[in-house]
Amino acid sequence: YAGSAAVGENASTIYFNPAGMTLLQDREFSAGLSMVRPSFKFKDKGSSTGILTGKASDAGGWAALPNAYLSWALDKDLYVGVGIGAPFGLVTKYNRGWLGSAHSIEFDIKTININPSIAWRVNDTVSLGFGLNWQRMEAEYLRRAGTVNAPGMPLASTFAKLKADDDSWGWNVGALFTLTDATRLGISYRSKIKHKLDGDLTGKGPIAPFNAAISSDAKATVELPDTWIISAVHKLDSRWELLGDVSWTGWSSIDKVDIKRTSGPMAGAIAQTLDTDFR
Repeated sequence: YAGSAAVGENASTIYFNPAGMTLLQDREFSAGLSMVRPSFKFKDKGSSTGILTGKASDAGGWAALPNAYLSWALDKDLYVGVGIGAPFGLVTKYNRGWLGSAHSIEFDIKTININPSIAWRVNDTVSLGFGLNWQRMEAEYLRRAGTVNAPGMPLASTFAKLKADDDSWGWNVGALFTLTDATRLGISYRSKIKHKLDGDLTGKGPIAPFNAAISSDAKATVELPDTWIISAVHKLDSRWELLGDVSWTGWSSIDKVDIKRTSGPMAGAIAQTLDTDFR
């Protein structure tokens, strides 16, 4: 992504810096597919796991992340466009019998982001861009209810599952400066997007009354981070270009996530706190 906010080489500039549309042809379409294969491995160093003793599999797996962008010129100085992509998301999936299964068996976060945008060439030196972002977030979280079994409370034999989703809005803005015929500077910013997820907690195990007792509606709030990008492109000659990029993502907006019950006798209580502590 070197030079991402300044290069303006195809319609994907809608995501990195919408002002870059003023460098494009009258109509442009871009599509891509990123293949991601993370790896999450666990080594026990003395955990307290109750009756859970299974080994951990690698929790990573292959994921395909598509994106597509379309831009078109309304006149020589005004451009509009739209992009669609999946800017945030991850899946971790361990085998159900592993010794940490009361912490997590599977966590699946998906987002889809639709980004209508506009760009205006103010003059030969400055172009400005702005976009709105409609974003949908879906979360699914599965774990064991606990590490032990007791009469009427088979925690280690009961699975707790959270499913929740939300639709929210954000915005992005960018500027492109043509300093010389050979040099461009781009600056862009994407806002935080706060998701107030609503869904349900469900218990599934051998004792139906216990399943019902731990089941309820639920909510959680997650604020996805903002992003700054500063980029430069300098053309040395007809065959060589220099591209540079400094980008910053405010991950500390995800400090912890409280999963709260919103129905039943425990309405208002925190079912679980995820101490994410992102930085």
